[in-house]
Amino acid sequence: MREALLTETIKVLEEFGFDILVHLQASLDIAAQKKAMILLVKVFDNIDGFKKEQADELKNLGYMFKASPLIVGASSKAFKMQDGVVYDRYGVNAITINTLKDSLAGTYPEKVFSKGRVIAEINGEELQKLREQKHVTAEQLADQVKLTKESIYMYEKQKMRVQYEIAKRIEDFLNADLIQSHGPFKHVAEKTRSSQDALGKKLLLFDFDVASFDKLNVDLIAQDPNNRVVIKEAYVKNPEKIFDFSNFFKAFLAFVTEEHQKDLPTISKEELKELESKRDFLKLLKEKSKHG
Repeated sequence: MREALLTETIKVLEEFGFDILVHLQASLDIAAQKKAMILLVKVFDNIDGFKKEQADELKNLGYMFKASPLIVGASSKAFKMQDGVVYDRYGVNAITINTLKDSLAGTYPEKVFSKGRVIAEINGEELQKLREQKHVTAEQLADQVKLTKESIYMYEKQKMRVQYEIAKRIEDFLNADLIQSHGPFKHVAEKTRSSQDALGKKLLLFDFDVASFDKLNVDLIAQDPNNRVVIKEAYVKNPEKIFDFSNFFKAFLAFVTEEHQKDLPTISKEELKELESKRDFLKLLKEKSKHG
């Protein structure tokens, strides 16, 4: 079933005009780009199979590429996933294929799954404003939607999360749109992990932002406002997927290894030691890219 869901996800993204990279690694199945929008997608039948280590790497990748990590799934161990609901796995949004279609079309879900409940968020300031405009007291509203007036006051101060059914009852009674939608595509604000190896630290000294990866087939990604570099710190027999990855994200590619191969842009550790500046590093990368 995962293969079918993966195929359907690719089809949906292509129908919405995305360029697609099928990567099929532990922390990334699909990268999709349309203009400035980049999605990093992992596909699961059962989203409980998504582990924290995968989430950390997917978020790290999202941070580096200004992209949105996303899980497309069908169920968890406990329940079948609902359309129109945003779920969470270690800080990564998880949605169904139908929710993906709707969201790409501009209709974002109103429901969020939290602690075993489907909840919604109401704009408390707008709720209070509308209630007062309609000359409805908090007590009257509470009676209509089967709550306490204290709960209404708390909702208006945005200090409580609202069960979706209650939020809909409030909307229906006031005849207003109050539930806030949740776009499932969110950028990552900070890295989950920086590189701790010698090369990563050197690139940090060259004023690159650097992230390391264990569950991709690349080891380091470094970037500054003008350049992006994908690095594999080993010789690879079949480097095609790494070339595809670097090309998709418009990045320089370097293999840091002593095993020089004519067709690969390899850099030796001795060459790295001699580098004294970012300028020297970028110059070396360009030369290796031309003659690799």
